[in-house]
Amino acid sequence: GSADHRAALWYVPSCERLHVFASHLQAVTSVAFSPDGTFALTASTDATAQLWRIDSGECALRFTGHEGYIFSGRFSPDGKIVLTAAADFSARLWNADTGRCLRILLGHGSFLHSAAFSEDGKLILTVAGDREARVWRTETGECLQTVYTPGGFLHSAVFRHDAEVVLTASADFTARIWCVKTGQCLRFLDGRTHIMSFASFSPDGGLVLTVSGDGNARVWDADKAQCLYVHRDVCFGAFRP
Repeated sequence: GSADHRAALWYVPSCERLHVFASHLQAVTSVAFSPDGTFALTASTDATAQLWRIDSGECALRFTGHEGYIFSGRFSPDGKIVLTAAADFSARLWNADTGRCLRILLGHGSFLHSAAFSEDGKLILTVAGDREARVWRTETGECLQTVYTPGGFLHSAVFRHDAEVVLTASADFTARIWCVKTGQCLRFLDGRTHIMSFASFSPDGGLVLTVSGDGNARVWDADKAQCLYVHRDVCFGAFRP
């Protein structure tokens, strides 16, 4: 996605551009593939999300109803639901076949910049400018837990694979591991002097990767909150699946 209102689909081996998705009226902020790879989902600052056929490049559905920029769009693990997070302080669940809005998640006091499903699709995690991360039940839209980082803007939050804990990264130079059931902070990872811009779990949940504003990526023991390695001159990172 890009600021020119378009997203493009490329064939990696040949660098051939296959399709251009070009019906948004403003910048494209997010792109995601459906689990079966047959559709692409784009989100935009024009307050819409759009569903595109990978084989033809045609727009199959438009999701309309948000009243502000949409910053994130994701599919549920089974591909049946689309989840969007927007500047109107809400996240929305949509039927991926019909485009009908199924549920509106309200409770945050600022714009939502991220929303994601747990691996089993039963829970949703939202992140907002109010320094809160919230856990919701997908089926009912009930808010189950709220965690608050008092020291600064919350940049990211992710579930561990079992969805029993949440990992946050924030502008107060820390990453924190929280218990979803109780909301208690279980571990505190100190980034020293720079903003934590990103944090993620390894696939087995035993390690944490953080990336901070000083260009350092750190790998931590998740149970001991102990830094094991530091890699320098990094702006983003990920564990191998």
